[in-house]
Amino acid sequence: MAGFFPTSAAQAATTAQRFAYVSDLNADSVSVIDTADETVVATVPVGDRPNGIAALPDGSRVYAINFDSDDVSVISTATNTVIRTVDVGTRPADATVTPDGRFLYVADSGSDTVTVIDTATDAVVDTLAAGDGPAEVAFTPDGRYAYVTDFLAGPAGTVSVIDTAARTTLATIPVGAHPSGITITPDGRYAYSTNFGTTTVSVISTSSNTVVDTVTVGSAPADAVAGPDGSRVYVADMFSNAVSVISTSSNTVVDTIPISGPTPVGSGPNGLAITPDGSRVYVANTFADTTSVISTAAGTVADTVDVGGRPTDVDIAGTATGGPSAPSSAPAAQESGGVVSRENENFTGIVAATQDAGIRQAVRDIRAFVQQVTKRHLDHPAPARPPKIRHPRLAARTPS
Repeated sequence: MAGFFPTSAAQAATTAQRFAYVSDLNADSVSVIDTADETVVATVPVGDRPNGIAALPDGSRVYAINFDSDDVSVISTATNTVIRTVDVGTRPADATVTPDGRFLYVADSGSDTVTVIDTATDAVVDTLAAGDGPAEVAFTPDGRYAYVTDFLAGPAGTVSVIDTAARTTLATIPVGAHPSGITITPDGRYAYSTNFGTTTVSVISTSSNTVVDTVTVGSAPADAVAGPDGSRVYVADMFSNAVSVISTSSNTVVDTIPISGPTPVGSGPNGLAITPDGSRVYVANTFADTTSVISTAAGTVADTVDVGGRPTDVDIAGTATGGPSAPSSAPAAQESGGVVSRENENFTGIVAATQDAGIRQAVRDIRAFVQQVTKRHLDHPAPARPPKIRHPRLAARTPS
């Protein structure tokens, strides 16, 4: 859930200087972290409640997915300013760039669509019918297929598979309740879907488009990212305040990295990103207003960076030369509330199972957020046949 939709991590850039871009849901801004010294070097005002973030492979631009203003802010990394705004579907949760960098696919959770943006012109070139409440998108390495989590598909939960050439849905795969984040291994053989309404991750074979394994992780898995060598998948367990590490050879959890402890450094881990060399994982901690930096070699939190209010997602952009602009300020936004809907009944067990006041409040916040998304979804149903723009040509991420 972007902002409360959990999110997925895009591929990081491989250029010399790197920055982590964090979507700050309640601050209407994006925090820019210099990964050389883990300090915030800029704050970029964007649209209303940015929930997802996606960087181009060349690091030249970053896209902030604005959940409440139904648009995408295009950020130039040379100046760390918004250079244009692109209107998309309702309640966009997250976005991912195709492996070749040509298109951005935006998951519009409120209109049951995926908006396709041509990154050369930042123009919308297509709108695709999607599943119920699309939350995040991941691509096979060859870019032929897009896997989209359908967050509001009900207790069963589904992942939709889109043929990117034909731009049609090829398959719908049953997974667990409220699938949110998704990542695909570098060899393209498996997709890992985090089922936010459960404690599981579904392992999908991309050759058969079936679930071939289910991995038990922490509570409310929000997002996942595969390491560059494909041996590990990292999962943000939002209500367990930890990151689970899955071995892809055995599909078992081989490590659990606490994000909070006696001296809390993070709460509500949500969006994830990994450096190109696989040495660090960046974790957006939605309920702590921080980003944790995990050393994958040590399996511990190496650093914690204060960012804006309610950070939900993170991605890494590389720039060949230069650096970010000086910080600018952005006004804080109020978080909305709501009543628990039938879509959230599966969260009741999480509340009953813990006496931790912070986790119990986090569950109530998530319940309210999903109820808000569901209401917007019902008030603005998707058309039976979404309009298609033939030749002019966006992306997806999820709040937590």
